[in-house]
Amino acid sequence: MLYECYNIDVDYRKRGENMIKPAKRKNLYQEVSQQIIGFIKEGIWVQGERIPSESELSKSFEISRNSMREAIKALELTGVLSSKSGTGTFVAEFALQNISKLELVNDIQNNYNVLELMETRLMIEPELIYKAIEVASEEDIRKLDNVLDEVNNYIEKNGYTVDVGLSFHMEIAKISGNKILYNFIQSLKNQLIAQRGDFILKHIDEELLDSELREHGEMLECFKKKNPQEGYDLMKKHLKNSIESIKLIE
Repeated sequence: MLYECYNIDVDYRKRGENMIKPAKRKNLYQEVSQQIIGFIKEGIWVQGERIPSESELSKSFEISRNSMREAIKALELTGVLSSKSGTGTFVAEFALQNISKLELVNDIQNNYNVLELMETRLMIEPELIYKAIEVASEEDIRKLDNVLDEVNNYIEKNGYTVDVGLSFHMEIAKISGNKILYNFIQSLKNQLIAQRGDFILKHIDEELLDSELREHGEMLECFKKKNPQEGYDLMKKHLKNSIESIKLIE
């Protein structure tokens, strides 16, 4: 039964590798999900292939069908598995890419501090604004202008948050058209907020906010002038200033 579940050859059987392990009683669906991800990464289950049924898998993992269903559903939501009505559950077409994104997000959440996150932004966002300025439409520029107006309104109403402050950067990433980097910057943003959002807010004063608005405004002008190199330089300077400010309050 286990070998049928795996759809593997005799060599794998002899070596005894990649065998389904009965899940422990804690965090069942997470443990099962990780094993399934491992099968896909190692090529035991390939993209587009139908996997064993929920009933077969629950027996092999020695867990209830409810727990198995929960694991499958979680992997469907993250784009690793895909269910087709009346046909079964398959390894999703872009499963490996989606697994890589999941692992990247987990790595960011577990291993990096704020300065490392900011330094990563410094390596990426100048290139993003360069690309965004090259491809920006008049509508894109209007949206950026509106974002700055909204940020200014939040400041005037004492409603400024780190999320609000980063909205200008997220709009630039969106304009660039690179969905992978947009999602990556979104992950960095979420982690910055989760790690030190409240702490950073306590140390932001009126002078820093004025400086941020001014620098964002200068970058917006680069969009209007269609000057990607100046935008690149300004973004680099802006993020370096942010890093220095964080170092002062760490």
